[in-house]
Amino acid sequence: MANKGDQNSSVRNTKKRIREGFLKLLETKPINKISISELTAAIDISRGTFYAHYEDIYDLSNQLENEILDQLQVILDEIPQRDTHRIIQNIFLMLQDNVNFAQIFLTKEGHISFIEKIRKLAANNLTAVLMDTSHSGSPIEYEYFNSFLIFGFIGIVQSWLNSGLQKSPSAMADFTSAFIRNAVVAFYAQSEIS
Repeated sequence: MANKGDQNSSVRNTKKRIREGFLKLLETKPINKISISELTAAIDISRGTFYAHYEDIYDLSNQLENEILDQLQVILDEIPQRDTHRIIQNIFLMLQDNVNFAQIFLTKEGHISFIEKIRKLAANNLTAVLMDTSHSGSPIEYEYFNSFLIFGFIGIVQSWLNSGLQKSPSAMADFTSAFIRNAVVAFYAQSEIS
């Protein structure tokens, strides 16, 4: 009889195979064209094994998205420490660790709904940080600035992914942090003038 640790390891390995097979199929076709039969045949498992872990292809996709969003939330929870460079570097490291997922879900061929989930998550965290300063600005100005920072950052990430991760996460953090610092200084200077 297998012990519980072996069973957990077996479940993790099976789920990993399912997810890797799913991502491989997503490289060539949209999600609505992927069938469970095709996926299970590609990775040589039974449909019953698939259904033991996921309700359908969309449940699999949602679980993958939620895992990445959870990892991102853990990183964003560090924002009050004001170590922007480390937070950004951790985001790039997390994306590098999940590169197959990131290249599919975050690039121009990606999933708009997932990008919107990231935008909302980042906006909720960023607004709290920006408004937690002694500078004044209207709520709509904070919203505009959040959008500028978030979509700018997503654009940098997309370019990095599309270029094949040519720069290291540390180099990308240096590059991105400089832009963000300059943008924050300009935003606060502008809000003091207006």
